Amino acid sequence: MLGRILSERAIRRNAPTAIAHARALNPRVRVSLYDNSGHAPFLEEPQRFNRDLAGFVSAANR
Repeated sequence: MLGRILSERAIRRNAPTAIAHARALNPRVRVSLYDNSGHAPFLEEPQRFNRDLAGFVSAANR
């Protein structure tokens, strides 16, 4: 699996630990943290979100 969604609760409590856990499960994990967004980064940072999403889709299709 290329991507994995981590629970929001795990990220909020300790992002570095949650990210390290994800990478231990899959070293290919890529992480994008949106520090300037709340629950809707696709609305709050649409250009960045769309760029990240396009990169994810492109990587998934390889």
